Amino acid sequence: MATSPELKDLIMNALAGGAAFQIPAMYLRLHKGAPGASGTGNLASNATRMITTWSPSSGGMIALAAPLVWTATHSEVISHWSLWNHLTAGVWLHSDAFHAAKSVTAGDEIYVPAGSITLHM
Repeated sequence: MATSPELKDLIMNALAGGAAFQIPAMYLRLHKGAPGASGTGNLASNATRMITTWSPSSGGMIALAAPLVWTATHSEVISHWSLWNHLTAGVWLHSDAFHAAKSVTAGDEIYVPAGSITLHM
């Protein structure tokens, strides 16, 4: 699990009485290994970032509120994900591993169920 320095700074500055912040949207990207310190390593062949919907915070945690579905474009093992603040560019926010890696071949559905990803402090 990794969180970008930019997101850490936004959170800490808000906690310290600085400017409030909001991330208008978060987009999830698939990876075939750990995304690394900038969130750009081991990219899955399907490059589409999907917009995410999250549950309201409870106990310092939010959960993915709606499922996400991709179609695999190549044979590979999907093991990690990353979050971004923009559909195609933007800032990497956070990344982590799925609970279980999934082997896919071209044409397979890659399904990430609601509740399967959580973010907590």
